Amino acid sequence: MGFPSFQHRVNPRVQGCFHLVNRLYPHGVRWILRDILAKTPDLDRQWAVTTKNMVSSLAHTFREGTVWMQSLDVADAVQRLKTLQVGYLAGHEREEQLDQYYAPTNVTYGPKDLVRYYGELLASSLHGYWRSSKGDGNYDARQDTRSGDLDAAWTRAAESTTGLYLTSSGVSSAALVTRAAYPSTLFPLLAADVTRALFTCSLDDPKWSSWTRDRFGELQYCLLKRYKNELRRVRVSTRNARYFLAEILSDNAAVKPLMAAYQRFSHGTTHFGPDGRRFSNRMVWRLFFVNYAAGFCIPRIEAAQFDERMRHRLSLPPNVRLNLVLMDVNEFREAFKCTREYASPQCPVWKRKADGHGGHFDVA
Repeated sequence: MGFPSFQHRVNPRVQGCFHLVNRLYPHGVRWILRDILAKTPDLDRQWAVTTKNMVSSLAHTFREGTVWMQSLDVADAVQRLKTLQVGYLAGHEREEQLDQYYAPTNVTYGPKDLVRYYGELLASSLHGYWRSSKGDGNYDARQDTRSGDLDAAWTRAAESTTGLYLTSSGVSSAALVTRAAYPSTLFPLLAADVTRALFTCSLDDPKWSSWTRDRFGELQYCLLKRYKNELRRVRVSTRNARYFLAEILSDNAAVKPLMAAYQRFSHGTTHFGPDGRRFSNRMVWRLFFVNYAAGFCIPRIEAAQFDERMRHRLSLPPNVRLNLVLMDVNEFREAFKCTREYASPQCPVWKRKADGHGGHFDVA
């Protein structure tokens, strides 16, 4: 129940039954998840540090400038970024607060038409659930992970344009690997979704100059052309590629601030291998990229569902998303000793050092 894709594997009636379990018993399955999270050492501190690092790194990257933003637009994006509020399933609310919107439902088995009774009970349960979203408290605790965009690791806050929430599944997955000391080498695996969310939300409803809009259009054209070429190479339809522009842009934008946050978070940390020898800088970067790539892996249990999504052109192939991003990163090519033939044409999102404002788009 901790994974957003859970509902894809069961039929609607079973989904309804699980929802009723949540209502018939105080707090249901979600309470179990919250209880697990509440016992995780320093979860609040860990996620606060993660978010702080991501905001700081992304703000620094924005300040350095992009190839498609004028300085005033950069300042606006940084200001928007700093006002974003990131929430998550913290697991520390008082039980009395939870009772206000997870009140148990008493059930008797009097009616002869049990199917009709089941439907009415489910309808009233859903109605009560959504009404409970009013008032104070942890919004994510009331956010049903089995609704909305099930493939997203974060969601917008309904009550605020400056809020976003990590899904409970994402936090609980992170909790499994952060019960002891926070493993800095896993940072790119755990924080990549946060970076994408922050970047995307910081660009919401922009009032850009015409110069910025034109350059942004060039960047989109460059990225789209490049991804279409790669999709053709792996024999995947390009018909819906344009629908994934936001995902493509956030993938390409996430790596640089994520690397900066990784360096900041790991500062002073010495990494040792199984043989007790200290890792070289190249090996430390390899660990970064291996864990970043792990975030694109499809679990075996979800492979059939993902294949179905690919057939209907609802997803981009993970290898295409990953490879086109990493081949633009010098540190990646150096860490794995890639030959120059693997250096792809670049569609830069961020300025390189010593670049002038504007950069160069390879759209040939």
